[in-house]
Amino acid sequence: GIFRCMEVLGVLLRFHSGSIALAAILIGFLRPFRFLMGTLTAVTRMPQNPFSFMQMSCCPCIVDCYAMFLDQFSANAFVDVVLHGSPLWSAMQNADVVMEKCQTTANSLNGTTFIFQVICLALTWWFGFVISYVAITQIPEYSDPKSMSYVPYTMCWCVVSGCLALGCSFPHMMVFDTSSDTILYLQTLRQMREEEAERELRQLAAGPTSSVISMLQD
Repeated sequence: GIFRCMEVLGVLLRFHSGSIALAAILIGFLRPFRFLMGTLTAVTRMPQNPFSFMQMSCCPCIVDCYAMFLDQFSANAFVDVVLHGSPLWSAMQNADVVMEKCQTTANSLNGTTFIFQVICLALTWWFGFVISYVAITQIPEYSDPKSMSYVPYTMCWCVVSGCLALGCSFPHMMVFDTSSDTILYLQTLRQMREEEAERELRQLAAGPTSSVISMLQD
């Protein structure tokens, strides 16, 4: 029960806290760059896409850079570190092997999550813009040119407020991406373990039978 969970947490913090901290720092720092370049890479890999031809002609290194470096720094590597207590670099390789089993599902899930994130970020920017516009235009201290708190260039400050709201909401939007990747990774890992256990049971069940058949043939 809860005592077992506390014991596991103690072992995790005692022996693997360094790997977890390193994974959290690297993956968290590279998350915005991975998000941007991953989106460009996904668009480039779409068949019959005019943008892909333009990008491959102008800057083909984006896809190679993402595939060789940034693609490995995913939340799945952090989950593998927590689950198996393995070093970060080994965890990234294990995560790649697991995600190859469900690449099609992962692409569909990432596409859906990306659309959801774009809609939420657009709404957040719009709310920040509207709230600032209403505050500046409706409060006399901000809209009266004779006031000491008068705010000139209303539209510019509204755009800035929307961008600030967008920046504050970006880490929260990344939680949805991380959660979806983690759920899919754990489900795929569970399926792989069940298949491996079933394969071992079949081999054990076929062991005595195969030995009897070989004895009868002799």
